[in-house]
Amino acid sequence: MASEGVEKRYAQALFQVAGDKKPAWQFVTDLNGVEKTLTAYPELEEALLSPQVDKGVKNSILKRLFAERVSPPVLNFLFILIDKDRFAGLPGMLKAYTALCLEAKGEMEVLVETAVPLPEELKTALTQALSRQKGKEIKLTTGVAPELLGGMVITMGDRLLDLSLKGRLKAIQENLK
Repeated sequence: MASEGVEKRYAQALFQVAGDKKPAWQFVTDLNGVEKTLTAYPELEEALLSPQVDKGVKNSILKRLFAERVSPPVLNFLFILIDKDRFAGLPGMLKAYTALCLEAKGEMEVLVETAVPLPEELKTALTQALSRQKGKEIKLTTGVAPELLGGMVITMGDRLLDLSLKGRLKAIQENLK
């Protein structure tokens, strides 16, 4: 998706502004707070995304809501997103920015989805195997997706590894066409 590239570029720009590690993680906290506010108040998000609302009005809304709650560079980042009509990409930018912060610490977020909950010993073994493979500390998040039928789907950054029964059946179906 083309917007993913834009989201990564904006995340990289913010990461460069952050400089050292402490502000970088503070920006994650600030952006998470903004995202939670938007989720809690969908009408606010709708107004900030609406082309009918003037950009100056949007910026003053952001200033009133977040000037005391986020750092000045994050507030300026939000203003830029409004000015460049990129505010809709904020969730993807936050995800990309968080990944950059983790990478700078030598860590990586990995999502593993399975048809049934993974036992703790499998989580530990998988975390250790991925850590050895990637040479990074792995922050493992697991999810249950019964539609997978069996196996697992592993998401590491931009990579998706589908080891599910559903994925294999789909591949077989495609090969039979």
